[in-house]
Amino acid sequence: EGYLRNQGFYFYRDKRSMVHGGWFGLARQTELTELVRVRIDTPSELDQEWKFNVKTASAQPPRQVRERLRQFIETITTTAKNV
Repeated sequence: EGYLRNQGFYFYRDKRSMVHGGWFGLARQTELTELVRVRIDTPSELDQEWKFNVKTASAQPPRQVRERLRQFIETITTTAKNV
C-alpha cells in the first residue's frame, strides 16, 4: 500500500506479525514520517491487556502503554522529520 500507509507500529504476538502499520490512533500518518516503523512484540499472555483480537487482527495498547508510546512517537517522528 506504499510507504505512507505502512508507517507506524507493527504489532507482533509471540514473534508472529499480527498488525502492521498504523499509530493506534496516537498520531497521524504524514509524508515526513512515512519511513518510520516500530516493532512491538508481546507474549500471548498479554492479549487481554492489549485488547488483541485475532479475527480482526487489531490491538489496542493498555492506557499506561499508550502514554509511553505517545511520548516515544514524538521522539521518533521528530527525528524522522529532521532527516
